[in-house]
This record gives sequence, C-alpha cells and structure tokens, in this order.
Amino acid sequence: MKKILIFEDEPITAIRTQKLIEEIRPDFIIENIIDSIEDGINWINTNGQPDLMFLDIQLADGHSFELFKKINITCPVIFITAFENYMLQAFKVFSIDYLLKPINKTDLKNAIDRFINLESKYKSTDNTALINQLISNINQNKIEYKQRFLVKYGDTYVVKLIHEIAYFFASEKLLYLVTKDARKYIFESNLENLESLLDPNQFFRINRKIIISIDAIIKVKNHISRRLQVFVQPNFEQDIFVSKEKSSELKNWLDSGHNKVKPQLN
Repeated sequence: MKKILIFEDEPITAIRTQKLIEEIRPDFIIENIIDSIEDGINWINTNGQPDLMFLDIQLADGHSFELFKKINITCPVIFITAFENYMLQAFKVFSIDYLLKPINKTDLKNAIDRFINLESKYKSTDNTALINQLISNINQNKIEYKQRFLVKYGDTYVVKLIHEIAYFFASEKLLYLVTKDARKYIFESNLENLESLLDPNQFFRINRKIIISIDAIIKVKNHISRRLQVFVQPNFEQDIFVSKEKSSELKNWLDSGHNKVKPQLN
C-alpha cells in the first residue's frame, strides 16, 4: 500500500489525476492534493514524506522546483508538465518520470509501473543533485516564443505584436492573422509551423484551421455530441467547434492559466 501526494493547482487536472491513479492502483492511498509550495512544505513537515509524489511544474505560488530548495525531498517524483521536448529529454537523462498534460491513462500507468520497478533504486538515490542539474538544463534552454510578426496588408508589410493578436486561421491555402481590432492580414506560414512559435499558455489550436488567443475567447458552450462551441471577439466568420476528443484538453488549458481573466464556461 503506497501513500501518494499530488501537487497540482489546476482543479480539473488534479481530480483527473486522482481518479486515474485510483483506477490503475486501487491499493494506492491519495494522502492529499496540494496546490502551492507553502502548503506542501507545511504538509510534509507535519506528516512526513509520501511513497510517491506527483508534482506539477507550475504551482499557485511559483515554480515547483522551489520546493526542493526549501525541503529535502527524498521520495521519488513524477513530474506533470506542459514543457517542450528539451525538458522531456532532461527528465529522461536523469531518470525522473514525467507526464504531459492532458494526462493520458496509459502514460500514467507506465509511469507508475516504472516507479514500482525502480523503487529500490529511488530509495538509495539522493534526488538533490538530479534536481539541481534539471534546473540548470531549464535555465540554459528556455524557449523564447515569438513576440512579433511581419504580415502583409495590401501591397505593404506591417509588424504586429503578439498582444495585438486575437487568432490565426487557415483558409484556401492561405494563413490569416486577425488582430483584436478585427483587422485581417495575410501571414506567410502554416499552422503547423506557427503552433511551435507561440506560447502554449497564451494560444491554443482549437481545430485544424484555427489557433486562438486566450484573450479572444468570450465563452465556451456545450454543444451536441459532447462537442464545445467557442465564441470569440472579434467574431469569426463561421461557428467554431471543438471535437469531443479535444474538448477536455481545451478545458484543461482554459483552467491552467495564471493571472489571466478566464472566459465563461457554459
């Protein structure tokens, strides 16, 4: 019987993680779900360390690696992350498991199985050096997301800053950038390349045609067949729907932002 501690400040992700763990390993006990570094330190100082910790990279009061600076974590850790591939490589090199959001049940099971198989190794390993090396890798490999775009307007080119953009959409082999003041510009790229240039906390690919800024979303409504309908400002030329397969991912994204005004969910 293993005691589990979950660090997660996104309620939807926290509940889903707990539910999946209980489905995969009914013998595991979820001791607590904690949403901040401060509460985590207080809980561990009072109750001791769990057998396994699921730790989100970003918590309510800051970067979760601060936890390792303030308390000696000796239990194995499975990270929950939305970082890009360079981060994942760091986790692999240092034998620290990770889960990508939105959490997949198969990935979670594999991570737990790995914990069980390597439990004896974790018990004899000091995680401090691994965490310090991981922090060093993060600092050396920070992603710089695109902050401005050169776009075409008639026969001229203009520069649009990232905070001016409401959404991008593809139509008839062209890519358009739409600003918050409803101006539309031709953008010489494609959605696949563009997606990798945008901050995933700010932009989300709704479907194969549209990438939307969090600031442009007014509300999201349930639709038939478990799909979601997204309403944006400025108004898009067609109704925007999200497939049922991607609906949970959109909800997780909407619930994951920090210091942002979130749209209405109906």
